[in-house]
Amino acid sequence: MDQDQAARSRLAQHAQRIRASGALGKSMQIDQLFDFLVERALEGNTPKEIEIAHTVFNKASHVNIGLDATVRVCAHRLRKKLEEAPAGENGERLLLPRGEYRLVVTSEEKPTPQEEAPSQRSFALTPQVWLALALAILTANLASWIWYHSIHRNAVLETRFWRDLANSGNPTLLVSGDHYVFGERGSDGSLKRVIKDPSIRSRRDLDRRKMENPQLERSFVDLNLHDLPEGMMPALTTIAPLVRQAVNGEASAPDALIMSRFTTDMLSGHNVIYLGLLSDLGDLRAPLFDNSGFMLADGDKSLIDRTSRRRFESDWSDLSEDRIMRRDYAYLASLPGPSGNRILVIAGTDDPALVEAAKIAAGTTELAKLDKIIGKTPAFEALYEVRTFGPSNFAGRLLLARPFRVDRMWPESRPAQAGPGPQNPSASTPRIN
Repeated sequence: MDQDQAARSRLAQHAQRIRASGALGKSMQIDQLFDFLVERALEGNTPKEIEIAHTVFNKASHVNIGLDATVRVCAHRLRKKLEEAPAGENGERLLLPRGEYRLVVTSEEKPTPQEEAPSQRSFALTPQVWLALALAILTANLASWIWYHSIHRNAVLETRFWRDLANSGNPTLLVSGDHYVFGERGSDGSLKRVIKDPSIRSRRDLDRRKMENPQLERSFVDLNLHDLPEGMMPALTTIAPLVRQAVNGEASAPDALIMSRFTTDMLSGHNVIYLGLLSDLGDLRAPLFDNSGFMLADGDKSLIDRTSRRRFESDWSDLSEDRIMRRDYAYLASLPGPSGNRILVIAGTDDPALVEAAKIAAGTTELAKLDKIIGKTPAFEALYEVRTFGPSNFAGRLLLARPFRVDRMWPESRPAQAGPGPQNPSASTPRIN
């Protein structure tokens, strides 16, 4: 077997391994692009973007590929999935180099969000650093914020979104969505890599995995590290001062917590404000989306309306050098907790929407529009389209607002706490199209 044939055989074996691992997820577009690139690589050819657009995505020949980001966005997602996939037995990986549509097999140690050394992770924080950072944000520039909110406090906190929480006597938790990351030791005991596994979201999950697989006890190690979205810092800076006002002005501050440290018993007796990506909802995910009019899909980058089946799919990527208009989606929800407490969700499908969701939740303009649609509904959700151009956000546009189904969310709750939500989560749904 000559060298080229051996290389193609290795590539085919890695492709089969990647498919069998489920690392590509459930996106049909990702599967189709991957199969096409494997086929071309085995032929020894590198396809052009226009060929992929026409062959894989059935784009018409007259479509301006320079303005249509479908191929680039899908390639970016495939690249990330391949980087996150586990290496083969010999440490080899199947990768899609940046700026190319060519699959390659490499044994190079390439830092990825799953395999960077702790010193290289710009958003990896210990709980101690996180708490100190949260405290610094809550207290920074307090004098200017006191002056600003003395003018705007009533207008924002008296909206339907904030009112019940602001009038509640319960302590408040400001919970930030995060990714728990853990380490893998090599045979010599040194740290081999840092791993982010969607199925392991906390130290408890890691301990459970090691109990189920005792052979992992020596190799998997808790590093007490947590990865935050890039949009978290600007979103937190926007929301934290308003939350401080809502929970008793300048006299006290809310407790700051990351989602991987959140436990379900905290749902009773605490108001909860979740700030983060929809993919990082953790223990709030089931009660929220079991009763929402939406379903999460495609690795939590898409929302599907249960009634109309309309799909709201984020096509944003971090390729900020591309000056192309893209879409992301911001999500707000306000609903009662199991013991008369309040739960607010301020989230996005990706970083731009997270930043925009915080701006919407902290401003009077969009919340006033929402009030007119929701009326006196005690629990509701709203979806906003966020347009981006390169690294910049444009204002979010309200797409849909409706009552939230809460009648069976908390079986142990008193009926009065659930509020008169509709039996069908999409019935009598006010919409903006």
